[in-house]
Amino acid sequence: MIPTGSLCPFALFMLAILVGTLLPAHRLPSWLPNDKLLHVLAHGLAAILLILALPPGQGRWIGLLLLFLTGWLLEHLQRYVPGRGYSRGDLAANALGIAGGLTGTSLAGL
Repeated sequence: MIPTGSLCPFALFMLAILVGTLLPAHRLPSWLPNDKLLHVLAHGLAAILLILALPPGQGRWIGLLLLFLTGWLLEHLQRYVPGRGYSRGDLAANALGIAGGLTGTSLAGL
């Protein structure tokens, strides 16, 4: 059984990713760091929050796969957002962040 209360931080963070991903380019703050760095950090933190929310086992792997597929879908949706577009580099950065979150939690024994 998945403890739904622990999914709230993950869900709220994913909402923030959704909003940030689908904002038109002209509405993004100018002080944001490198785009690829944002992808790595955002998906890394999302992976950590998801791993902490799910019990060990196959569900975590499915969740991480769904996290990557969500990033893939958001990349495609950016084609319809003014000033934004699809980027394979962003997908690679998402995957790197997810792998980093998984590695970090594994090394921490989570």
